[in-house]
Amino acid sequence: DKHPKYPLLYVLTSFWQVEEAVLTTYRIDLNTESSGRDKHQSYGQLVKIGHCNTGGYQAAHGQFSPDGSTYVVAHHNCGNICYFDASKSNTPATLLEVTPLPLH
Repeated sequence: DKHPKYPLLYVLTSFWQVEEAVLTTYRIDLNTESSGRDKHQSYGQLVKIGHCNTGGYQAAHGQFSPDGSTYVVAHHNCGNICYFDASKSNTPATLLEVTPLPLH
């Protein structure tokens, strides 16, 4: 998911029940120099700035809070809802809280 305020990309990687899912934070570095025939095209790269365990297995969905300060991840296999600090512009997300929910 692209951060709503900062040039950051949050990527979830799941490993089923083998190990906890991982949230990786990338900085989006854009290079807007003109090149060749298309003088307005942007080129960029993703730079990994950190990663952390998500606090659960099989991360299924991530969503930013309306103000972009928190990233919330729901997990399929264990039912945990996890909250991450997403309030800083050049810092990887950090786990704040894990809320276990009962599975049906």
